[in-house]
Amino acid sequence: MKKIAFITHLASFNYFGGVEAQLLRLYNLIDQGSKDYTVHQFDMWKDDILDFDIAHFFNPFFMSYEAKMLIEKARRSDTKVVVKPVFTFHHGASKVKNDSSILPLLEKSFLFFRKRCQKHEGLSYIDPFYNISYILKNSDKVFCTSNEEKKNIIDFLDVPQDLLSIIPNGVDINFKNGDKEEFLDKIDVEDYILFVGRIEPIKNVLSLIKAFVRSELPTKLVIVGFQKDPQYFQMCKDAANEDVIFHPHIPFNSTLLSSAYSGAKVFALPSYYETCGVSGLEAGLAGSNVVVTEKGGTRDYFDEFAYYVNPHSIDSIKKGLIEAYNSPNDDIFSNYIEKNFSWQTVYKKYIEAYDSLF
Repeated sequence: MKKIAFITHLASFNYFGGVEAQLLRLYNLIDQGSKDYTVHQFDMWKDDILDFDIAHFFNPFFMSYEAKMLIEKARRSDTKVVVKPVFTFHHGASKVKNDSSILPLLEKSFLFFRKRCQKHEGLSYIDPFYNISYILKNSDKVFCTSNEEKKNIIDFLDVPQDLLSIIPNGVDINFKNGDKEEFLDKIDVEDYILFVGRIEPIKNVLSLIKAFVRSELPTKLVIVGFQKDPQYFQMCKDAANEDVIFHPHIPFNSTLLSSAYSGAKVFALPSYYETCGVSGLEAGLAGSNVVVTEKGGTRDYFDEFAYYVNPHSIDSIKKGLIEAYNSPNDDIFSNYIEKNFSWQTVYKKYIEAYDSLF
């Protein structure tokens, strides 16, 4: 059997999110169901990358120097390298990600800057994307989650297109069968709009709360997640009224999370950018109407079934909430997600990609 190392940055599981959920789900499926591959969570202190047939990197931007060193070593051997980059220009523009007026200009300026750096080797070391560009160019395969991510990688990092393939994020089918009563009993509310995710600026929770308050909808807004940014969390609490409920983080494999999705009339994810929006897919699978950002790769997943909003406009988010809340819930979107993004479907794509390396 061939051995696969799953490699991600050391802080990853202290800030659990969509990438970590995808990693663990794929890990478990390979571990429990593959006859051809064994999988191992790579330990920087103990493991040697040359002991593995495949090194699979997840979100290497946050460990780009270490990943580059490991890939340099792997390239001198028969170890194959694949990467799930979760790349967005916003990784390099975190301080201005909520400023719509400056981002387009910054993107164009940065593209010009990178082209100049590539022509002069001495300038490459001041390029914040130098390592991630090296990592992707020296991989055997790069797994993009959407066409938007693929385009970003080609535009910003000049990675050859033939290295890139699209494998969508997977959704656990168990979210379709949650018992809504478990969460309803916990929050003592019968009707609500739901957000699940980290409470941080890029998720745009503050604008969601402001839009909900202005909407005057006869329901509650339930915010589920941990506060990554205490100052931002306080701003969210200050903007909330008595109809906004804050609930602690719920583990992704908990029946309580399935229950929360099942009871939600609407799920809202108006982030400044989403490569996919896995929590929105989980909620859609459970039957919620979904309000989602128009920025990023969301259209590859939500197609015509979601209510798209401009994250820079509170009025746009407000309009999306009202339209979604006043629309009936049905199973059409849920069935679409089950057919196209179930983990059974996505798992097969990964195995086929691994097989193609040999």
